[in-house]
Amino acid sequence: MVFDAVADAPGRDAARYLHSHFTDVYFENGDEKHHCMRGEGLGPDFSILARVVAERRYCSTIVSESPILDIDSLKMREMYQKSF
Repeated sequence: MVFDAVADAPGRDAARYLHSHFTDVYFENGDEKHHCMRGEGLGPDFSILARVVAERRYCSTIVSESPILDIDSLKMREMYQKSF
């Protein structure tokens, strides 16, 4: 996992203060076409990231890039809170 590799590297606190953007993506003919709502496109399972961040007590900022920020941000927060 990426977090493990960063944790073992010099500057390992970088993972603890992760800042990233997260979204599902719709692809067509191998090209990214647009960001989409959670579950409507291709994307990694956010609950896995939420669990790792919660378990390791990271102070992360994860920004939703969904076209419906308010709804998907709340869904992401719920997934994160269920990880405790």
